[in-house]
Amino acid sequence: MQQIDGQANLSLEGDLSNLENIDIQAKVDEETTSVKRHTIWPTLDFAVIRINEGNKEKIIQHLFPQIGLKTKVDHVQIEKDGKLIMAAYDRFDPDCVWIGDWIGEGELQSLIEAEIISSFTEQKMENWGFRTWKP
Repeated sequence: MQQIDGQANLSLEGDLSNLENIDIQAKVDEETTSVKRHTIWPTLDFAVIRINEGNKEKIIQHLFPQIGLKTKVDHVQIEKDGKLIMAAYDRFDPDCVWIGDWIGEGELQSLIEAEIISSFTEQKMENWGFRTWKP
C-alpha cells in the first residue's frame, strides 16, 4: 500500500456494514472503469476508496482490521491510473488472487507480517508479469 502513488482506488465488495464505523471517505455503489462489482446475486455492498497519502495509514491501521477483510469482504481490487494492479476474489481464495509486478518483495513481506497474506509465490505468464500470493 505504501508504494502506491498517483491516482489509485481500492474497491471492496461484500458485507461492508462496518464501513460506517470507520472515519474514511468512500463512494458507495460507484464502479470505475477498472474496478467493478463481481457478484450479480445476491447484491453485495460495494465501495470505492481513493488511496492517497492522507489515508494510506488509516486504510492499513483501521479499515483493513475493522472491515472484516478476511471474513466479510468477498472481493478486493486496487486500480492505479485506470489499470487493475491487484485483485483478490472469493474471500482471498488462493486460486483467485493476483498482484502485479509493480510491488516489491519487501512490501509483500510486510503484508505477511501484518497477517494480511500468509505467503506468496511468483508466477510468470506469457506477456504478463505478475506474482500470485496466497492468504
